[in-house]
Amino acid sequence: MIIIRRDPISRLRSPRDGEKGSFFSKLFNKFSFFRYYLKLVPATLTRRDKIIVTILIWVILISVMGLGLRFYLNHSHIVPASGGSYVEGVVGKPKYINPLLCQTNDADRDLCSLIFAGLVKYNVNRQIEGDLAEKWKVDRSGRIYTFYLKDNLKWQDGQELTAYDVVFTIQLIQHPDYPGTLKTSWNKVKVKALDKKTVCFTLQDAYTDFLSNAMVGILPKHLWEKVDPKNLLTAERNLNPVGAGPYRYKELQIKEAENLVMVRLVRFNDYRGKKPYLDEITLRFYPDLERLRTALSKKEFEGTFDLKGKEARKLTQDLGYPEYHFGTPQYIAVFFNQQKSDILEDPLVRKALNLSVERNKIIREIFDGEANLINSPILSHFPGFQKSFARNPYNSRQAQKLLLQAGFRLNKQTGVREKAGKKLAFSLVTSDQDEFIRVAESLRSDFEKVGVEVSLKIYTVGSIQQDQIRPRDYQALLFGENLGPDSDLYPFWHSTQVSDPGLNLSLFSNSEADILLEANRQTRSLKQKGRNNQELFKIFSREIPAIFLVNPTKKYLISSRIKGIREGMVATPADRFLGISEWYIRGEREWGK
Repeated sequence: MIIIRRDPISRLRSPRDGEKGSFFSKLFNKFSFFRYYLKLVPATLTRRDKIIVTILIWVILISVMGLGLRFYLNHSHIVPASGGSYVEGVVGKPKYINPLLCQTNDADRDLCSLIFAGLVKYNVNRQIEGDLAEKWKVDRSGRIYTFYLKDNLKWQDGQELTAYDVVFTIQLIQHPDYPGTLKTSWNKVKVKALDKKTVCFTLQDAYTDFLSNAMVGILPKHLWEKVDPKNLLTAERNLNPVGAGPYRYKELQIKEAENLVMVRLVRFNDYRGKKPYLDEITLRFYPDLERLRTALSKKEFEGTFDLKGKEARKLTQDLGYPEYHFGTPQYIAVFFNQQKSDILEDPLVRKALNLSVERNKIIREIFDGEANLINSPILSHFPGFQKSFARNPYNSRQAQKLLLQAGFRLNKQTGVREKAGKKLAFSLVTSDQDEFIRVAESLRSDFEKVGVEVSLKIYTVGSIQQDQIRPRDYQALLFGENLGPDSDLYPFWHSTQVSDPGLNLSLFSNSEADILLEANRQTRSLKQKGRNNQELFKIFSREIPAIFLVNPTKKYLISSRIKGIREGMVATPADRFLGISEWYIRGEREWGK
């Protein structure tokens, strides 16, 4: 028997194989994989048809795979994963990493916000939630606050944290030799530990914003009880802190040749709040803004807060870092001291001055757009705020009409208005900070356009506080006020606060306003606070105790590698870390929406 073995490839050849071949034939002949694949295609098809069928099959396969991938992506999402480190640049130098002493130094505040924990805290939405406390209750009188601590609380050295640590911290603040600034918030509060997990505060008067006081970081009694309050400022523990917050202190490095201080923090795994994803945070402290900018251009760190000016904007563009914008409970205003100036005592003059200021020019040219226009101390985050509260009142012609109505006629030779031979003039006091000097010069220019003569008096920050603000020795004062995390207007505008240490810089006294300010302190109803704020706005608009200029905003420049950052409100620069537990670098995909 003769067996004829046929070459399987030759068996599949078509009559066209002998031809020189088309483009497809030449292309596929070069790939052995496809030549082998053609064996599986029915011999009845021509070579050209087989190639076309193959292409169609691959198109279908790729399409199916693409649809499958799209289905997976549409039905899954990225979730943060633990890991990674972040380095930030800061201007300043840590001195007291102690929650009882950090209030006057932003570098200290930054570190304390990460290392220490209070009974409660603000979340990224500025809502109050438990930190060391699991829950709390307030009695009907609004005077007794009882906090219940979470289970298994620990200090970063492994020791147990109890209510006795809380009592120790508050009593240290109340001690006569305590050198910090928190005493006024606690001097009329009685504190008592009911047991290891329960602490009770009794207030002299009802105060609905007391919870903001309870955010103060707690100190470990076992490490601080032997330190005399007189020696609190010089204690070594201030630069070797132990807290109970999301990050624990690891090390402090000083590079004298570079004038640089670095503090490294690592995640505290026994933190009883939401644990952060980032393993490590390093803050690099530079002596001045120029050194910080140089370091940023060299990418020595990945983010920095409140870097202003055109140079900062150029750096942002060069580095390709995204910008995050935060609001603040702050405003800059010209405060009128009517007791020092007969001219400013005239309501028509105050209204005319308010109408003559071109606020948009100040925002554009001095703040580089990083501020909001305001016309009262009722800011956009206040209950009851309306868009009309931030309407630009600028009207130079109307200002001149009011001044004429007040009896001040323009002296064409001097360009200054006069009344009975007396010039329409006053002095404006401000600090020697560049931003305030430029605003003062802009104001003087606006006032001169309507015939008002203004003499500028510039003082250092220390001098203006001691020699002008405390004794209220000024006719008009250009200054900024920070309303704090609870945005309570009482210390700034109630008639009882006209003298130092009160902060009523306009010496404003209005019985209607006093009632509303007191009511806002006593009610928990946001609707009622909103109605009160709207009435307050009407009073400020009528009385014009100050020219409210701008509400500054803050910019956070940070690498796109860091995710999970949410914009919000910052009462202090340290508030940028309110959402630190949500920040992440690494992510993983999880099924479900």
